[in-house]
Amino acid sequence: MKNVEAIIGIRYIFILIILCIGLVFLSSCTISIGTQNVTNVNANEFLFYTEQAEQGDIDAKFMLAGLYFVAQDYEQAVYWYRRAAEQGDVNSQFNLGSLYFNGQGVEQNFEQALYWYKKAAEQSYANAQTTVGILYSRGEGVEQSFEQAVYWFRKAAEQNNLIALNNLGIAYTNGQGVEQNFEHAIYWFRRAASQEHPTSQHHLGTMYYNASGVTQSYEQAALWFRKAANQGHGDAQNNLGWMYQHGQGVEQSYEQAAYWYRRAIAQGNTNAQANLAALPAQYRQ
Repeated sequence: MKNVEAIIGIRYIFILIILCIGLVFLSSCTISIGTQNVTNVNANEFLFYTEQAEQGDIDAKFMLAGLYFVAQDYEQAVYWYRRAAEQGDVNSQFNLGSLYFNGQGVEQNFEQALYWYKKAAEQSYANAQTTVGILYSRGEGVEQSFEQAVYWFRKAAEQNNLIALNNLGIAYTNGQGVEQNFEHAIYWFRRAASQEHPTSQHHLGTMYYNASGVTQSYEQAALWFRKAANQGHGDAQNNLGWMYQHGQGVEQSYEQAAYWYRRAIAQGNTNAQANLAALPAQYRQ
């Protein structure tokens, strides 16, 4: 029983989403504006957007900055995002904040990152509101304030931002910026989980497992762990394996336990490595 809390427990950490540059960039950092994607940069595009941008076209400035980003000329990307951001373009404000956050084309500066994220957040850009909340929660570029973090998460949650919904659940779970309330945490986790957000699904499963804010139900815990595990969530895969190993909420099966442990191990989950090693020898192969 010694491993149960370490294996099943949630690491309640606010999720940060500044790997690429916001909603206007896809996961591969392909530039997107409306329905138009730019993946191949050529001289004609540079010429066209440069001419339009120099005439003051704000969309052209945004697109030109994106072309420079794809070309990895981050200094020019910063230049053109700044010109559009200063005209109030919300996507450019967010992207400029991300360049400052990542130190691309400028010296890394969390204060400037927060400044531009806030500019976009104040225009009701949900991704920026979530990011501002995270910076407040971490004290990056600003004095740490969980109250301000919750304020901005709530703004984004009102627009159904899944990261913000999840982060509000975490805030209520930890009692950070709000009074600890597991029932409210369940509410926010469920809203995101019902929209297939894997981390929230994992958190919701953990709440059911630990009877936090809800009647304990191993069946519901297994259901939500499985939903997250099927989306590749390593901790959920490990937890589902644990439940199969011990017959909690599912029919006991070492074979299924080993299957889910191996999937979690493939993602570097060290708990799953220890759990697989504890199975009978014939299932460890």
